[in-house]
Amino acid sequence: VIRRENTVIAILLTEGIKAYEKIRNTITIEDFKYEKNKEILKKLYCELEKGNSNINSVLDTLTNEEELTHITKIMADDYNIQDIQKAIIDLINIYEKEKMINRRNTILSNLDNSNLPQEERASLEKELSQVIIKLAKFK
Repeated sequence: VIRRENTVIAILLTEGIKAYEKIRNTITIEDFKYEKNKEILKKLYCELEKGNSNINSVLDTLTNEEELTHITKIMADDYNIQDIQKAIIDLINIYEKEKMINRRNTILSNLDNSNLPQEERASLEKELSQVIIKLAKFK
């Protein structure tokens, strides 16, 4: 998970606004698990949202020494990305699939509740079917 998050950050730093426009609606700050990466992504998104794609000025917003050290480690790592567009699509798909799995599990938990009104149960079952179909397309 951390390597995946680091890859997202590395792509944003190297590709800037082009990558941001593709991933911003799918990969959110809340999707990140590692707190340092969340803070860095939040700052990156904020700068890229303003249209600021100059890496140096984006890095200037990182004032915390820990964040700068972490960014340096991320940028020094080799992610073996041959095709940046494919890498972005793959990352988006991974995050979308993870969200679908989480939603499926939530629906199943809710359906276990025997006190659910019939209308709500039917709605959840319909949504569950749609989620399962979407998940099948990821494989």
